[in-house]
Amino acid sequence: MTQSVSIIVPVYNVEKYIERCAVSLFEQTYPNIEYVFVNDSTLDESMQILKRVLLRYPSRQNNTIIVDHEVNRGLAAARNTGLANCKGDFIVHVDSDDYLEHNAVELLVNKQTITNADIVTGKALRHDFDNDKLIPHPHYRSKNEMVLDMMQLTINHAIWRRLIRKSLYDDYQIKAEEGVNCGEDCWVMTQLAYYASSVSFIDEVVYHYDCTRSDSYMSSIKEGLNKKKIKDDIATAKLIIDFFKDKEQIFYDEANTVALNYMNNVLFSCARLKDKPYYYEILSQMKSFDKKYWSIINWDKFYCRLSVHNFHSCRVFEQMMKLYGQVISKVKS
Repeated sequence: MTQSVSIIVPVYNVEKYIERCAVSLFEQTYPNIEYVFVNDSTLDESMQILKRVLLRYPSRQNNTIIVDHEVNRGLAAARNTGLANCKGDFIVHVDSDDYLEHNAVELLVNKQTITNADIVTGKALRHDFDNDKLIPHPHYRSKNEMVLDMMQLTINHAIWRRLIRKSLYDDYQIKAEEGVNCGEDCWVMTQLAYYASSVSFIDEVVYHYDCTRSDSYMSSIKEGLNKKKIKDDIATAKLIIDFFKDKEQIFYDEANTVALNYMNNVLFSCARLKDKPYYYEILSQMKSFDKKYWSIINWDKFYCRLSVHNFHSCRVFEQMMKLYGQVISKVKS
């Protein structure tokens, strides 16, 4: 008996991309697929285009579900809605501006059948304006290594390009945090990796990650601060810290270290861009983190020096940021 797979696709303002995505899904070589599209109250013609594409694939129509949000609730909520409406043994998440290799599901399921893994991960190609780049998957020596990597706020935690056993979500009540829409999968994947009995990988490319949308959450920002992403990343870091409070110390320590290092990088960017108001905003948030971990990056000493200054002028601010840069360089070395 073949495993049933549900592909969950949030849809919002992707009229330029939804046909490519849908075609790649409906033309999968694996037969036993359920498709769950979540219309997150899109403002464009995305749903009309999707429905026209579906008419070209009559064999897929009975296995396709469209769920409508009455109002736009964001990516995290759309993923949760998809999970609540799917019936497959395994889940595949696909962003509607991305697309799959034609045999992606078949490759992932074949590996799962051999290994009985709870999570199977493949490779992805990242498409930027000027080049394509392979996103390989790390070969973890243990499940704990994967857990530690999932919380790092890097591309490795992406929930797409994976086949995930649905019972992990159900048994441990795992879902995305509604309102945290950028990097929301870091929180989810950390939990999934923690509860998984085993994980495995394939060396084939299964997923195409399109980074050419100028209005997407993950589009590259050459100048300035992506404050929406920073807000969501800090919220994610806090969720992970709380999750590991009563679990293994190694994970709790790493969660705190990741959060502090991330916020230090944000402060450095604030200094480089001379954004003093946002610098103070992040600094005030940093005070809520466990000060026990400040010494990891020498922040305890640096903060004491900062506390006596008000940055009344850019000159003073720049002098203090020079000191900050020296501290960071020392830590990194």
